[in-house]
Amino acid sequence: MSSVSSLNRGWLAMMLAVFASLGIPAVSCAQSSDAGQAQKPVAPDAGGKSPAASAWDRLVYVPFRNLQQTLAGDGAVAIVPVRVLNDWWQKLQALEARPVGDAAIGGGVAEARYDATIEGDLARVRVELAVRALTTEGLRLPLRFGEAALGELSCEDKRVWLRATGDGDYEIRLPEPGLYRVQFEMGVKVKTTPDGRELDFETPRAVTSSLQVKVPSADQAFELEPSAAAVETAVDEGASRLTARLPAAGRLRARWRPRSGDSPMQDALASVRNTTMVRLGDGLIQTDSRLDHQVLRGGLERVEILAPVGARILEVTAPGLKTWNVAPGENRQTITVELLGSETKRLPVRVLTEAPLPLETFPVAGLVQDAPVHGVHAGGGWRENGVVVLSGTSDLAVVVEQQQGLIRIEPGEIPQEFARPDALAWRYFNPGFDLQVTARPIEPRVQAQRQSRVVFREDEMEVAEDFEFQVERAPVFELRFGIPEGLVVDRVDCELMKSHQVLSDRQELVVTLRDGCKGDVRLQVTARRPLGPIDGTPQVLKLLEPRGVARNRGQVWTAAAQNLELVFDDRVVERLQASTSPPGNPPTGTRWLAGWEFPSLPEFTWRMTRRSPRLSATVATTVRVRRELAEVETLVAGSVQYAGLDTIRLAIPESLADSLQVMAGDVQTPPVRQQGREDGAEPGWVFWKVVLQRPVLGAFQLRLRADQKLTLPAGARQTSFSISPVRIWNGGLEGTETVVNPTSVEGQVVLQRDRTLSVGAEADAAFESIDLRELTLLPPEGDLAFRYYSQPEGLSVSQALTVAATQLEIQPVLETLVSKGVIEAVVTEDAKVTCRMRYELRTSERQRLDLELPKDSIPLDAVVDGKRVELERAPVESSDKRWDAYQIPVSRNRSADQPFVMALIFQAPYNPRPLPGMGGNLQLHIPRLGRSGTGEGVVIQQLRAAIWVPQEFGLVGAPEGFTAVHPASLDWLEGARGFTTDTSSLDQWFGNGGAGLYSFQTAGRAYEYSRLGETASLTVPYWKTNFFTWWISGAIFAAGVVLTATSWTNRVSILLLGALLLSLLALSSRELVIHLLGAARFGLIAALAWWCVQGLRKLRLPRFSEPLPVPLVLPPGEPPVRRSE
Repeated sequence: MSSVSSLNRGWLAMMLAVFASLGIPAVSCAQSSDAGQAQKPVAPDAGGKSPAASAWDRLVYVPFRNLQQTLAGDGAVAIVPVRVLNDWWQKLQALEARPVGDAAIGGGVAEARYDATIEGDLARVRVELAVRALTTEGLRLPLRFGEAALGELSCEDKRVWLRATGDGDYEIRLPEPGLYRVQFEMGVKVKTTPDGRELDFETPRAVTSSLQVKVPSADQAFELEPSAAAVETAVDEGASRLTARLPAAGRLRARWRPRSGDSPMQDALASVRNTTMVRLGDGLIQTDSRLDHQVLRGGLERVEILAPVGARILEVTAPGLKTWNVAPGENRQTITVELLGSETKRLPVRVLTEAPLPLETFPVAGLVQDAPVHGVHAGGGWRENGVVVLSGTSDLAVVVEQQQGLIRIEPGEIPQEFARPDALAWRYFNPGFDLQVTARPIEPRVQAQRQSRVVFREDEMEVAEDFEFQVERAPVFELRFGIPEGLVVDRVDCELMKSHQVLSDRQELVVTLRDGCKGDVRLQVTARRPLGPIDGTPQVLKLLEPRGVARNRGQVWTAAAQNLELVFDDRVVERLQASTSPPGNPPTGTRWLAGWEFPSLPEFTWRMTRRSPRLSATVATTVRVRRELAEVETLVAGSVQYAGLDTIRLAIPESLADSLQVMAGDVQTPPVRQQGREDGAEPGWVFWKVVLQRPVLGAFQLRLRADQKLTLPAGARQTSFSISPVRIWNGGLEGTETVVNPTSVEGQVVLQRDRTLSVGAEADAAFESIDLRELTLLPPEGDLAFRYYSQPEGLSVSQALTVAATQLEIQPVLETLVSKGVIEAVVTEDAKVTCRMRYELRTSERQRLDLELPKDSIPLDAVVDGKRVELERAPVESSDKRWDAYQIPVSRNRSADQPFVMALIFQAPYNPRPLPGMGGNLQLHIPRLGRSGTGEGVVIQQLRAAIWVPQEFGLVGAPEGFTAVHPASLDWLEGARGFTTDTSSLDQWFGNGGAGLYSFQTAGRAYEYSRLGETASLTVPYWKTNFFTWWISGAIFAAGVVLTATSWTNRVSILLLGALLLSLLALSSRELVIHLLGAARFGLIAALAWWCVQGLRKLRLPRFSEPLPVPLVLPPGEPPVRRSE
């Protein structure tokens, strides 16, 4: 516990020293002669305060300079706050509770001896350890020697052995309890420091430790860490020896150096670490040097620093600086720094200089004897090492030309104060190094990507250049281009451009940018170059040449007018790569010729010639055959390529020449300036010359109209005539001898006839008869169509159609067509029936439409095409006395081909009533359209009828020619059900055609029927449902009662016979059979129930209360056995 107590005491002293050094007023220290003597109480003074309190009032707390020495005495007293004391006490308890040394693992090192012999840079250390094991299992003791290299282990007990467990970690194993002495050797590297040479290695903690060091140099001064309890030094035959006893520690450090004399300058025990930051920029070399002087012994009163000749000393700073001055010399400037004191051990001096930045290579730093000084270095012959950091501004490129005596280091090894992202750094151990660099302004690196479009026309060459510059390293402020001879710059476009100018004397284009640009710069230049006569002379194609670019690559595309042909030199083109994606559409009137991609701008040699014009056309002819003439309209759609033409010569059949009119077919075609006949045609043909206002290149259209009269012989109904399509003879250019024959001519012919005529045609072999749907030059309208793929070379070759026209006889025309019609009738037991008629029709009548209603009918409302109209009595009575003739206005704002809706509500009288008696036939008369009610000229396509009758009546079957919309079905509760109470489906079928009519009220049940075609009337049987149900059901029940007396065979036979008859009747009148079954349903059910009741009554069941005699059956051969009572 003594070691623990001493350790705790030291720790407590250290804490007090920290508090005292911080100047905490709560801590004060006093020296007492007797720490254990109790202090006597002090009586208070007259003012109520004790003398101690008065003393405390006069007490001033100041930190002790030698606090550690004050607390080292046994009688030292410390006054601390209770809170601080409690905190210290808890830490002390935790420290005492911790295991000490190696006792926690069952043993430890009792004694350690180290005998070190220095041999150059290596120390041979003889180690002897006395290790004690306390546990019966032996001991596994960890040891650490750090970087020391261990030799062979020796021990009297061969069971003791040593093994390595990690980097510098070992473990010794003892087999059983006892004391073991272990010897081994290890080698430790001797370090050289500014304070001398040093032996440093890690050791295991031991109770007692001794160290002996032998240095092969005389008069050496030794220092030990930790401090030795007893130290002995001796000098033996030129060697120095140190013997010491050491406390328990985990590391031993022994340092020795020659003993010094009286003069500190003669010892030269000082070194300088120079960190120099050299910044190149703004035309200057700016140097920031920090020289850290480490004084090992003695003191400094002045410091000498060397600077290059010509450098301007801006500032010198240092702690305790008194003054500084500069003494110029032949090869250097000497800066003398005077200090206020000489006791400092570390002196940082900072020097700032600047010098002009030369254009050639220059040394950055270095100090060579009798040579000019470069950079800032320490004077006085002191040892110097350090770091040189070199950086430059972003507009300079720094290149290291020569490097000698330095080591390049990573950016992470640069002191934080001098670290720069783009800095270069070197470390040196001797100022006699050579570091030469060259600083040049960073030139921008410009790469050009271009797309050139060259368009050749007859009189000039147009050039459009799209440049995309990639500017790297430094910004550019202007772009320069070399202009080929003869090229005129028209326009320059660039978003970043400030201005541009063309220097004619230097053939150069200068584009000035608004600001320094870096990155992508896009620029467009438009230029032109006049061309001479087109005679096929070879010429050289030169384009704008960007100057000062590292790379000029891109592609060039050439286009030419349609009438020009260009040939390029194969020797240049073969070295280029063809481009397959043209830059959009070519300019108007030109075509793309070729495109190439190039790594550097070549010079093209080209020759240009004119191309002969090319003419092709299509001829679309429409012949409209009338009764007295044939209208011929021709559309000539031509195409002129390579060169313009303004004259078109046509060959016109002579029968069309007198009435011929020629005009431009569309707005793109120039108007016709002059037209007329020309001589030289063969018989039957006329040459017609058409001159346009300007030459046309590309597509054009000419529209020709002419009439050919037809002659019909007296009394004849048929005539024939011949028609030949217009032929394209040639084309030309007014004022020149250019004559261009058409290369291809194809056409189509369509015959259209009048409605009163029928036409037929016979064609020559050159024509092909086609379907109207195959027409491509004309709309697919007409009666006959033909096409041809070429025209004859000579006019003598026939290419004609022979058309025969026949006049048709007059046929009656359908005046009115009713596509859908609906008749609705509400029948009651009164003598009047309310009817509603709705027709969707088309009629050629524009004013009034004839209509007939049943005799004495009362029209209630009429609507035509959504407008209410009034029926008018016809001026002529109907030929049938049962009908009244009316006329209904049908004037409307639409053509006769468009359908409209006509709706009418009227009441028709019946004499007698429509539903007399218990049954019969109900007949409804349908209004008749047309003259005199005959229905001539009127066709009804679809007709539907809906008849409303009271609920006690039912319509049996369907009218003749009609089909029931809702077929009758049998319901055992309601009977036959073939009616509906909702006719909305009828309104949906017809559509919203009755809008505007008065309300049409319905009641009862509705029976719907439909048919195709018209009818004059509608007749359908009816009966009173209840009456016939009573009679038919009663009759069937009576017949069933009568048949009760017969056998079941007769009954079933009669039922099957009745079913057969009804099935046969259903083949012709299904509705009637279902209504009969509905009326007989109650009788059938009652008769079948009667038969079942009578059958059950006649069935007798045995009485189970009386015993039944059971005969005795015996096996054969056995006599009966009698049983006694």
